[in-house]
Amino acid sequence: MGLEITSEDRVIDICKKIKNSPDYEEEFARGQLDVIVQEWESEIAQAELVRKERETERAYELEKLKVASAAETVSLNSTCSKGNRARPNSPKKEHPAKNAEKTEHQFGKTSAPKGNWRSEKFERRTQPACYICHSTSHLRPKCPQINKSKELVNRVGISEQVENLFVPYLSKALVNDEEMDILRDTGASIYIVSRNRVRPENFTGEVVFVKQPLDAEFRCLPLSKVEIQNPEFGCIITKAAVIDAQLDSDWY
Repeated sequence: MGLEITSEDRVIDICKKIKNSPDYEEEFARGQLDVIVQEWESEIAQAELVRKERETERAYELEKLKVASAAETVSLNSTCSKGNRARPNSPKKEHPAKNAEKTEHQFGKTSAPKGNWRSEKFERRTQPACYICHSTSHLRPKCPQINKSKELVNRVGISEQVENLFVPYLSKALVNDEEMDILRDTGASIYIVSRNRVRPENFTGEVVFVKQPLDAEFRCLPLSKVEIQNPEFGCIITKAAVIDAQLDSDWY
């Protein structure tokens, strides 16, 4: 995704960078974040393992020095107790600082892993793949196996009758005691009724401003009370915007 991530970034910082990226995809970002966290955990575990190995080797070498020193002391005491016998030559003791330097130098040679330990110990970075078909050539949004429904955006230059398109959404009802077709489930935020379907006393004195997607300006329409009766939902009284009678399509 082209993000710059340093070792000082925390997991919460990486999450913020990924979410603010213009190429952010939730499932892909979740997979990348899991990979980064796993790599960091592996690096920390490997470093802790190396540190423990060094401590173990250091303790082992110190224990060997203690055993050797104790054996040398026992040998000297045994020589002194034999009287005038010649004192054997004891090995020359080196300065403790030099012994410590040799020990540390030896630790550095034996404890450091050989070769490219990153490539041998750690798991390789997981290549992003599609969650649907597991292909690495694309991600889930572009997977051909997803059943994408085709939506009708617009109908231009059709030869069939407009009524045929709305048949599944039309039902009969009484609108102000007049039987007519009502168009349901359109998702509209306001009802529309023709002026010749309402009576003057039904006007509420309120107005509403509406705008069609292809209109440049808003239109002011009056509101009228409308009584709708239908066997499915009973009788309801609501408000509807009134349009000119010449625009009457015999639908509510």
